[in-house]
Amino acid sequence: MNDLVRMRRAIQAHIESTNPSILEVSRAGRKGFAESFRSLIDDADARIFVTHDPESSTAVGMAACRIRRFEDLKAQRVGWIENVWVDPRHRRRGVASLMLKEIVRFFRRHSLEIVTLDYVSGDVGAESLWASLGFGPSLILANARLKGIEEALLENEVRRSR
Repeated sequence: MNDLVRMRRAIQAHIESTNPSILEVSRAGRKGFAESFRSLIDDADARIFVTHDPESSTAVGMAACRIRRFEDLKAQRVGWIENVWVDPRHRRRGVASLMLKEIVRFFRRHSLEIVTLDYVSGDVGAESLWASLGFGPSLILANARLKGIEEALLENEVRRSR
């Protein structure tokens, strides 16, 4: 569990440094990482794959997946990939591919056809990996500060009144 939490913290630090617009996770949220993994472990419709360095036996990568159910979508069961991480010094060695092959096998055994995931805009490595596997953006989640919205609305109002 400690390795999973360590890598989840690394994911969070990475995404927060990659995109300043990302909503930061609170201290309480960080404390919930272990419980989140326990929930995945206990879920028959989920898996966590961990890759270890063969020399040190240290966990160097993880990838989680689950089957999500949607009553209001045509595809009522969708594969969901989450918490993919490979320690920087082990990247570009096929570690992510090994874990993703296991995820694909899991989804195939459950006869899923659609797989979805999310990643942070501006994370060039993630964007490249996911695009190389056929993933493309289908929904944009955007954040703005309320003060900035108010200022823009006021500026638009002033422009229209001229």
